[in-house]
Amino acid sequence: MIELEAVSKAYSMGERTVFGVKDIDLVVEEGSFVVVVGPSGCGKTTLLNLIGGIDSPTEGTITVSGKEISSLDDGDLTDYRKKELGFVFQFFNLISTLTARENVELSLNLRGVDGEESKEKAREFLDLVDGSDFEDRFPSELSGGEQQRVAIARALAKKPSVLLVDEPTGNLDVDVTRKVMSALCESTEELGITTIMVTHDLPLAKLGNRIIELKDGRIAGDKINEERVPPEELEW
Repeated sequence: MIELEAVSKAYSMGERTVFGVKDIDLVVEEGSFVVVVGPSGCGKTTLLNLIGGIDSPTEGTITVSGKEISSLDDGDLTDYRKKELGFVFQFFNLISTLTARENVELSLNLRGVDGEESKEKAREFLDLVDGSDFEDRFPSELSGGEQQRVAIARALAKKPSVLLVDEPTGNLDVDVTRKVMSALCESTEELGITTIMVTHDLPLAKLGNRIIELKDGRIAGDKINEERVPPEELEW
């Protein structure tokens, strides 16, 4: 599904060259839920941005669904992000002037679904994340956990083959984190979406069926998670 071969990303900082990631070899199978862990500055977000086509590698190749995205031009990368990817960010990135349902509808509109059909389908995706009770509220009227559930529904509404999740619970307390991660895990499993989540919150690693540890831009550990737990059983 996703393959990285000898991928590095270098940045120039004055006379120095700093690597965001270095010599990454990685294969992610279709339908996996992969959690990437590591301290701040280890390359987690860089890795996510490379897979998402937001950034391009300095060296190496990245292939997603049989397409080598590392050699695409800007137009084709935009098309790739539009058709293949869903994103969930730490700070939600909801449009403040749209209701929860309208934020989800926007993703549906981008793939050609509009009118009453988009309203009904938006409600279906909000139902997936237990968000039907606040579909008519604006982001300012929602809690952090509710906003993140809307953001997940919006990402799922694109029907992506790959979902990229960047520190989704960094601003949430423990109880809300459990609810948000329940919505994420259950909905992606139901839809069969390949998911890569990066986090510095080590307990969240137990949610994945595979755990990858980054250190100084390199893969320091890669294991199948034999002790996967449901979100409601997470302990800090």
